[in-house]
Amino acid sequence: MTRRIDAHHHLWTAGSDRHPMLDGPPVERFWGNSAELVRDYPVDIFAAQARATGVVASVYVEAGFAPADEEARVVQAIAKTHGFPHAILTRIDLADPDAGARIAADAACANWRGIRVTAPAPFDDPQWRRGLAALSAAGGVADLMVWPGQLDAVAALARAMPDAAIVIEHLGMADGDPLWAAGMAALADCGNVSVKLSGAGLVRRDWSADTVRPVIARLLALFGAERLMWGSNAPVDLVMADYPTIVARFDDALADRSAAERRAIWHDTAERVYRIGAVA
Repeated sequence: MTRRIDAHHHLWTAGSDRHPMLDGPPVERFWGNSAELVRDYPVDIFAAQARATGVVASVYVEAGFAPADEEARVVQAIAKTHGFPHAILTRIDLADPDAGARIAADAACANWRGIRVTAPAPFDDPQWRRGLAALSAAGGVADLMVWPGQLDAVAALARAMPDAAIVIEHLGMADGDPLWAAGMAALADCGNVSVKLSGAGLVRRDWSADTVRPVIARLLALFGAERLMWGSNAPVDLVMADYPTIVARFDDALADRSAAERRAIWHDTAERVYRIGAVA
């Protein structure tokens, strides 16, 4: 079985007060209704689904955890008990003057590897960039969930701060916007930027191997496999397809690629970017 690293997943428990977005009235979001996510997705369920498809390591990504300053410690305890996740991304406001202190506190957790930023974000704000510099100095990665119209701004950021490790989540939200192609081409010139092949169901609920294959082909041509990695986006994308189906569709979409390209996308890129050590 192919050895895989799931480079993007969440964990949560509805009604726990840890994820306020699950506890309020349902709201319509760009991918569907928030009520569809009101389900428990603890680490034991994730690990069983992941291991059954060859996943040997994973990257936990924040999803509105509250309080944010406890997230790294709580998830680190989960990892110590269950073996997953192997890398942790938290939420820190880089524009906060106290961002450096939060970065240092989270970095004290062995599996912490960086943060996630969701749009909109003040990429050109000097204070925000000072926070990003502090993140980079601590060895942290900045995961960015942005829309096609924001990719040029991220490229400008990446050029201005070449020491910052930046990861574009969810295929850059490839939703047919013509700005996506230009933005991704600009990002491809920035060697400090990688892209996650994740979240295919966010912009197209009826996605398939056939719909995602041309997007992956374009990203491979621009970035090369060594800057691409796969992520399930569970449990969000489990609304659109179950875990084995997500893996099978990406397997199909990558079937005509070389063994080296598939190995990079399924495992090696995430292992390097998130500094995941050897896993049995």
